[in-house]
Amino acid sequence: MTLTVLFAASPLNPKEVDESYADEYRCARAAGLLVGLIDLDPLLLGVVRSRR
Repeated sequence: MTLTVLFAASPLNPKEVDESYADEYRCARAAGLLVGLIDLDPLLLGVVRSRR
């Protein structure tokens, strides 16, 4: 099993990490961890859909 660490995506550019988490994102990547971005707005609003 592979662990992926999720970080909040930038609200202005969903393909970039939110600048509040930029240092942690860079450190995780430098440590060799898999990272991903997540749009927090749908999650917080309760409108999350599963992609299968």
